[in-house]
Amino acid sequence: MSDILNEIELMKYMTRYKRGVVISEQTLSPSGVYDWVKDQYNKITSGFKSSSGDCVGEFQNWVKSVKQDSKILGPTGADGKWGQNTKLAFDKYGSEYPPSLIDIPGFQSFVIDVKKDKQILGSFGADGKWGNNSKKAWIKYGSSYLSSGCPGGTSKSTDEDKKSCSRVKIKNFDNINNCLADSTKSVKLGTSNVTDCAAFVNSFSDKVSYVGNAWFTHDLDGAGKRKYSVYTKVPDSVKTGARRVFNAIWKKGGWAKASEFSQNIKNLQSALIPNQSSLKSYLQKGDIVGIYYPKSSHHVEAFYQAATGKDGEGNQISSSYVKSDTNGKMVKGTDGFPKLGKTFDGGRVWSFNTHLGIVGEVKNGVPIIFHNIGGTVWADPLGKLQGDGKIMWIKQP
Repeated sequence: MSDILNEIELMKYMTRYKRGVVISEQTLSPSGVYDWVKDQYNKITSGFKSSSGDCVGEFQNWVKSVKQDSKILGPTGADGKWGQNTKLAFDKYGSEYPPSLIDIPGFQSFVIDVKKDKQILGSFGADGKWGNNSKKAWIKYGSSYLSSGCPGGTSKSTDEDKKSCSRVKIKNFDNINNCLADSTKSVKLGTSNVTDCAAFVNSFSDKVSYVGNAWFTHDLDGAGKRKYSVYTKVPDSVKTGARRVFNAIWKKGGWAKASEFSQNIKNLQSALIPNQSSLKSYLQKGDIVGIYYPKSSHHVEAFYQAATGKDGEGNQISSSYVKSDTNGKMVKGTDGFPKLGKTFDGGRVWSFNTHLGIVGEVKNGVPIIFHNIGGTVWADPLGKLQGDGKIMWIKQP
């Protein structure tokens, strides 16, 4: 029961839950809503982002923000470094640390391969699942795991890892060497005169031939079965912000005339970013992933086109979240803005990621995302995507 209560408190913290508090459309202007969403996102993430981006800093920030105990960390605070104060914090709070913030497979491998303890995890061993045995192991070895920088362990290689890599020829991407992929760092696989991210996914995958633009793929059945998505169940605050941004762009005359809303859309996107390490269990070789790429110049285009399902030439590519009449024209509501349909009312919002990638390899248990940015193809381990990219959804072709 204590584990469940702890997770609930963590969720309340991360969502800034307050009973009875709502965004008032009567008192906030569109810009006010954008600022509110951005402020909520900054408040949520500031408590968990360490300066070094490692698991020690994440634990320290959890102690500081959730347990509200800054004193125990001493004058250096959440510095991302392991020391006596952090050890004292673990001794006091370690047993309450949420499994959702732990790389469970990595920790289990650490117990078996580094600590040489094959008994404590029981008969299931390193199964990637959290149970009583894993919790016992965490209490005993969690401090050592954190102080070691949370290594992934030296578990036995999978059959996939044992195979000698053979360079694959990819149509229109002949200079790409997929054998360079590394589980520990981002690697440049090569370059091409083809700059489109979707074109690379089409060429690399042997199961799909068309995925559309990055922002349409989420709703195209031909691109595979959706395994995970942040867009299918979103907070009301993000839905409210998305509706207001859409209305503002529509009033401007469409996405091509509304470039000033790019940052507003990125704020909405940022509020939906999932914990990247938590996606590890979903990802398999060949999976297509939708990526939020902050440096993209297509945020407004992606946002507006995905909402209507129409591309820049007016072709209907995917289903629309906006109500239309028999002639395909948007239906206006009583407020003068276009009506949104049942899909939106049901808790979903359109996907407005601007980038696509594909799981090209799984090395040492780490999914490697292959993706094309402006003609340069990268192989990035999960959580280390170029340009601070973040995976937002996953589909299995």
